Amino acid sequence: MTDRHDNPPTTASLDAAEVLPRAVSLIRYHAGPGRRVPRLSAAARTALAGYGWPGGDAELDACVQRALVVARDGVIEAEDLGLEGDRAGSVRDRARAAVLRSLRASEGSRPAAAARLGIRPRSLRLLLAQMRTEGVSLPSDRPGSAPPARRPTATFTG
Repeated sequence: MTDRHDNPPTTASLDAAEVLPRAVSLIRYHAGPGRRVPRLSAAARTALAGYGWPGGDAELDACVQRALVVARDGVIEAEDLGLEGDRAGSVRDRARAAVLRSLRASEGSRPAAAARLGIRPRSLRLLLAQMRTEGVSLPSDRPGSAPPARRPTATFTG
């Protein structure tokens, strides 16, 4: 199996035979090293294999990220994938709520929020970027909130 970084997400449609192995690979990647990797229920496997994936790997990647945030007890169920009509909006809303709760509970610390969610910090950054493009107001984006701390930069004189 190839590393995620060797094979970046594309919008080309996925072949049915590659959906499940790719989904498992993405789940392992986004769960991160040393963390418990959720398993796919039989119903989730059936839903993944039966969906057309018009958005290709990029759509599958976003689906997996949201499912990891809303999954319970280490199992991703079909309803966690949000592949059917109203369920997609519901899963998106549940994922947003979980991310916002986690950020509040960790007092804005994104690494701590990612750990609470059971995902990599990079995966949380991707979810937050997606939420911003969808118009979701994030705690650090609200007027009057302090900007993120920046490291001092070296100044060169010469």
